Amino acid sequence: GAVAIIGANRAGIFLSLIPFFSTIMAITFFNEQFQFFQKLCADGGLVIKYPRSGKATRKTFRFSFVEGNIFLTWKGKYGNQGIDMDEVTEIAPGITTEILKKRGNMDCPEIYLSVVCADRSIDLSFPDEMERDDWKELLSILLQKEHGILHGIKSVRPTPPNPYQRIHDDDLFEWLILYDCIGRNCISEDIFE
Repeated sequence: GAVAIIGANRAGIFLSLIPFFSTIMAITFFNEQFQFFQKLCADGGLVIKYPRSGKATRKTFRFSFVEGNIFLTWKGKYGNQGIDMDEVTEIAPGITTEILKKRGNMDCPEIYLSVVCADRSIDLSFPDEMERDDWKELLSILLQKEHGILHGIKSVRPTPPNPYQRIHDDDLFEWLILYDCIGRNCISEDIFE
């Protein structure tokens, strides 16, 4: 029953779980980062993005949830675009990528930040170093979370069910809520075997 309800009304359930989600994420994030995360999920933040080709433009970046994963998203010329935070390998402050080395202002390396993936980078510029550092800190936390190395997540995991015991709808619902809200790294890998 719980799986059908979640599939049929995912948006409604997610909205009803905001207090639950807030509690879990607040355990992991410091209060300031969590408030910043909530703001970026709801409203987004204006940031200058340096594309691989073309002119640097101001875009609204936000965090979105897709099937339990956290994505950094923005509107591009082909509609919504984004990267799964699980694909990110590094959050690099300063002028470190080829794109920023060619196009960034070498006199102000403190305003740049690159979200580096295996095959590309998302190169960003901020009004000042303080705002860049806020984004860097939050992105670093999300990177650790999505790679399963943020130790605070493990402390909020429910006890895995005994594989030989019947799973009650309440237990299944609790696992599905955690998976939907936090992502696949909140659930032990042995659950999927």
